[in-house]
Amino acid sequence: HALDDAAVAALPLAGGLEPVTTALGEALLAAFGAPPDP
Repeated sequence: HALDDAAVAALPLAGGLEPVTTALGEALLAAFGAPPDP
């Protein structure tokens, strides 16, 4: 879960950049076959 913790910690640093969040959502969709929870 270290990667998950790092991702959560990095979210504020991303400043809510839409391209970043979109890319993360697409990566999660590709990896898990389901959209991430909002």
